[in-house]
Amino acid sequence: MEIRLAIIDDDADFLAAFADYTEQVLGFSRPVGFQDPKAALRGMDRAVYDIVLVDLLLGRSSGCELIREIKTKHPKTHIIVLSGHSEDALINSALSNGAEGYLLKTQSIREILKALEGYVAGGLAMETNVMKKIIRRFQDARTQDKSIDTLTKKERIILGHLALGKSYKEIADELQRSPQTVYSHSKRMYKKLGVKSKTEAVVLYLKSNREPATN
Repeated sequence: MEIRLAIIDDDADFLAAFADYTEQVLGFSRPVGFQDPKAALRGMDRAVYDIVLVDLLLGRSSGCELIREIKTKHPKTHIIVLSGHSEDALINSALSNGAEGYLLKTQSIREILKALEGYVAGGLAMETNVMKKIIRRFQDARTQDKSIDTLTKKERIILGHLALGKSYKEIADELQRSPQTVYSHSKRMYKKLGVKSKTEAVVLYLKSNREPATN
């Protein structure tokens, strides 16, 4: 099954280059590109996309506000930031408004698509330096979240593996369980933590200042 992509970016040249390259990669359909946020919202009312990539600086429009609007209208849509900027305020705002990943245009298109493939398989779509910033911020805060203590040992182990960037399949192989079993544990875990995605769960885990539990 092909992964249906949409990308919202006001740079026409980048949209064309990204679409041309993506079309050649097995597993991805040619992404639909939108330069105008309003046109993107209308487009998403007419078609369903597996992943929507959103730039954060869209002329006079805010990509973070657009993310919030998309999530309000289409809560099941997976949104990944694809930006040339990684300031802390932008990262915080994007994730708070519903983005499930954060990739940078400094990465090659090949690296971006590989990250998206990993995300679809159950991993994280998070550029390394962005993840380091998130970890550092929570370490500096020295905060503890006791909600992690409501998890079973198995759930904490799975969350520890997710915090290391592993996919559900990789975790299943490590624990000698089926991917469906790992996924079921994860869904129960997300419900206990009051989060809606693996990204939110991992951020909460890192916020607790725990070393990833993997055994």
